[in-house]
Amino acid sequence: MKEERKRLVDALESKGDSEATAIRSAAKNNAEKIEAFAKAYAEEIRREGDLEAQQYVSKMNENPELAVFLKQVQFLKDLAASRITAVLNPQVPGMGMAPPRIGSDGKISSVQPLMSPDVANRATAEQREPSPQAPAVKPVSGQSPGAPR
Repeated sequence: MKEERKRLVDALESKGDSEATAIRSAAKNNAEKIEAFAKAYAEEIRREGDLEAQQYVSKMNENPELAVFLKQVQFLKDLAASRITAVLNPQVPGMGMAPPRIGSDGKISSVQPLMSPDVANRATAEQREPSPQAPAVKPVSGQSPGAPR
């Protein structure tokens, strides 16, 4: 009786193992077919995209500085549309359009064209000369300094 059960168990295990192997093999074949199809489809999409982009790439190659400028402008538009406050280094791509430069005369080059000459000169003079100190406040008799009135 034990031997008969043992043979039955072995037969069932063998049948289960063979079915598991068949299932794994079919799944592997299906996965390979799906992956091959996806790769071929992706390559077709890339090829179509390259063909559509060719006209734009050729235009950008005619004037690469303009292409970079337009990309930077688009970056700034996208940044402004996100409604966030960003403090970025001028070295960040897209932020180098008009980095502030301080000239030997102390003027900020990228800001100067926005100001009229008299305002720019006044601002430069104020930067060079310290503003006069406010007169010291003398306490009223009977009050200590810093006490509320």
